Amino acid sequence: MFTQRTAIGLDVHARSIRATALDTRSGEILEAKLPGGNEAVTTWITGITANHGPVAVAYEAGPTGFSLARTLADLNYPVTVAAPSKLLRPCRRQDQNRRPRRPPAGTTAQSR
Repeated sequence: MFTQRTAIGLDVHARSIRATALDTRSGEILEAKLPGGNEAVTTWITGITANHGPVAVAYEAGPTGFSLARTLADLNYPVTVAAPSKLLRPCRRQDQNRRPRRPPAGTTAQSR
């Protein structure tokens, strides 16, 4: 059960981090592009906590490692690091398939 007021999602890369926060009471969405590194993220999250109450943080596991998760956990922020294979992905539209669709076998036989 989500008991924090604000949910924060991070898109973590080596050189930059995109952060989005959703205040669940007001519906306000806050976005930031932060430099890579833990200090900028912790400063931004501390500011969010001061203005929008308790937070919960989530980001996708990747090649940057878990140092950010450890840093946030040391500051008593609940952190979820999600495995990329377990995240929901949007469905592809039918016209975006990589291979063209073959006509049914009966249709080709009728066209001869």
